[in-house]
Amino acid sequence: MAPWEGLGDFYRESIGRGGIPDHAFWDALTGFFGGQNKRENVAAMVDKYPLYNDYWDDKKPKLRNIQVPLYATASYSTGLHTEGSVKGFLLAGSHQQWLRWTTTQEWHDLYQPENVDDLQRFFDHYMLGRDNGSKEYDAATHRSEVDIGASFNIKFERYTELCGFSPLKLFMATPDHDDMDVYAIIRKLDSAGNVLYYYNIPFEHLPGDLCASDIPHMNIFKHTGPNGRLRASHRAITHEDLPGFDDIEYKRLMSDA
Repeated sequence: MAPWEGLGDFYRESIGRGGIPDHAFWDALTGFFGGQNKRENVAAMVDKYPLYNDYWDDKKPKLRNIQVPLYATASYSTGLHTEGSVKGFLLAGSHQQWLRWTTTQEWHDLYQPENVDDLQRFFDHYMLGRDNGSKEYDAATHRSEVDIGASFNIKFERYTELCGFSPLKLFMATPDHDDMDVYAIIRKLDSAGNVLYYYNIPFEHLPGDLCASDIPHMNIFKHTGPNGRLRASHRAITHEDLPGFDDIEYKRLMSDA
């Protein structure tokens, strides 16, 4: 199977990230892509069930049951699928799996000829039994290279890459309220302190003679940086049984909800 970007937990990764119900995106999506027949109103359901329950659990795939060869992709810059793609890869039960990190917007990556050819090679090997070298990627992680530097409020003296989960530990209080929603984002600054953006689609693949100021301020085209959110009362981790994972590994992989 080839899940090129996806969600592994609809509540935790999308409509209720960090235990904060937020259905603005799904309101827009329903308006744009609704068909002629009826469909489930997930926005109304998160208003009805703002906390994780059996309704949301029913929408969570049993990733440990995946046993077939798996070729997944995950992008650094998508606002929707990064967490689900990575966790889906890490939690899948397959013993033959390959994760390819992408450095452009997911739709752009999907249709690049070299990536389509690579996917064909994967299917030819595992579905048709062709000896074309795909087996060398079994149980491995491949990372697309991108030659950019990084500078945050912590100054790096040499070229540095930050890869993996970015945990943030805060000690906060709100004496006038019984709860609070916390949002965090990592922003990249240049040596002069100017905020930088990552452009998800290479300029040479955009129409016309566009410059940076012409690019719309939308996640499809720009990435401001990885972000997280958490309702303070949801800081504890809900445990579920995942065969093959101990408590430490589970807490490292699973977000609060």
